[in-house]
Amino acid sequence: MNLPDTKIIMFTEGDANSVDTWSNIPYFLSQSLEAAGAVVYRSDIGPASSPKAEKLLFLCVDFAAHCLRKVVGNNPIYELNRTSVYYQSVLRKMKNALAQHPDVKNCLTLTFSHSGALLSKCPPRTFMLCDWPIEYLIKVQQNRTPGILEKLAIKRQIKEILAADYVITLFPDVQEFMERTYKRKILYLGNVINSKLIDFPEKETIEKKARNNHYLFIGRQKYINSAISLVQAAEHYNKNHETKITIDIIGLTKEMNPLFSSDYVQCYGYLSKENEEQEKLYYNLILHAKAIVNTTEGWNGMSSLIEAMYYDTPVIIVPNPNIIKTFGNQCDFGVYCKKDTCKAVLEAILTIQAMPNKDYVLTCQQAHKKVETFTWTNYAKKLISLIKND
Repeated sequence: MNLPDTKIIMFTEGDANSVDTWSNIPYFLSQSLEAAGAVVYRSDIGPASSPKAEKLLFLCVDFAAHCLRKVVGNNPIYELNRTSVYYQSVLRKMKNALAQHPDVKNCLTLTFSHSGALLSKCPPRTFMLCDWPIEYLIKVQQNRTPGILEKLAIKRQIKEILAADYVITLFPDVQEFMERTYKRKILYLGNVINSKLIDFPEKETIEKKARNNHYLFIGRQKYINSAISLVQAAEHYNKNHETKITIDIIGLTKEMNPLFSSDYVQCYGYLSKENEEQEKLYYNLILHAKAIVNTTEGWNGMSSLIEAMYYDTPVIIVPNPNIIKTFGNQCDFGVYCKKDTCKAVLEAILTIQAMPNKDYVLTCQQAHKKVETFTWTNYAKKLISLIKND
């Protein structure tokens, strides 16, 4: 049954009906909101939804940005979605979409660059939901000063953020940064496992993990140093132990580093959850993993970590502020490393391998317990509650 006053027009940069758009978030959020009783109108404001003439203009802007990067290097980062040309294009798309749904009271944008609040005819309530603003990405994650064009994009974002009725971030330390920087209320509704949840036999899964010696890494090229540390640690471990461990790597290919061609390493590259066979392989690797490892210092792919934790997978990680705020300083669901080094990862692997079966089972169970409420169903209910109680 549809709830009153919960018609929502949701703007995304990409097709919200595709699980490959922005790490699955638009797809699962819109599906969960509808399951909770909301009516969701999806609107793609990304480049793919532009008319041919505008796409040609975007190609020209992209080429100019590419040339500029050749001159000044990759930092600052000049991209299409940080330009005023793109910003104005999105405003036109939002205006047209809102005109088609004049009875909608809630505008939800899955970006911090556009709120709808600055349009002449916007819905009564505007919600922004995203991971982090450009300013956080540059100053905190990349630890650098914004370039001139980036400062213009940041200025536009700040104007939109200050105008929106509600601003929601997916991470607690981003909430603190934004409240401190923008002097306004920022909401954090908790974390969420960013994928569909499959049924699995917990007892059998843990028994399987306990018997296996497969360590799993999930991440893109930005996390490659952590994958290298893991492979190096496995090499040292296998030289000194009769029982060998193996490394499964999702997101990277063996061509990216000579170590990845070792006989105890298997690289799978990117596995799409829109492909049935690749999705099956993805979850099979998680369900068989002794532990998931990403010891990148700072941001470390938290989404894939909490997803693996749901399936009783212990972690080996270097804790960042988000990890500490979410799970605490003590790690009873795996091992906290101090650094992203071969030595630190090897020590963590030795800790996992040396666990008595009873302790390992408890560690697996704790991993699941820490995240069992992080579902899209619960997250959508929180958002619906926010909309209804406005």
